[in-house]
Amino acid sequence: MDAFIGAYLGVLTLPNVSDLDGELLIHVGVGRTVGIWRARHPGDARALFLFRSELGYHHHGVPRQKELLRGAFAGMHAHAHRWVYELDRTPAFYFDSITQLRMDRTSLG
Repeated sequence: MDAFIGAYLGVLTLPNVSDLDGELLIHVGVGRTVGIWRARHPGDARALFLFRSELGYHHHGVPRQKELLRGAFAGMHAHAHRWVYELDRTPAFYFDSITQLRMDRTSLG
């Protein structure tokens, strides 16, 4: 059995314009967190978006997913605004609800 816990996760690839190397730049707000770190590929970074919402929305339609991220992070730090701006140019994007899995047991043995 699984249970939606009221949160969403988004990850996108963007240029490493902050010149990060071995560090994570993160901003935390009420019900939302955004961060960026350098990816393994030179010149690339990954932005992580976490936010809470009772939308009950599940991962259908990339345009709607990007719209949800834009709304959730509107008015946050200028860094977050720049990272959200990359949603229309990113070569890689992931979005999903965060779900807790509940099991009676983990093995038959």
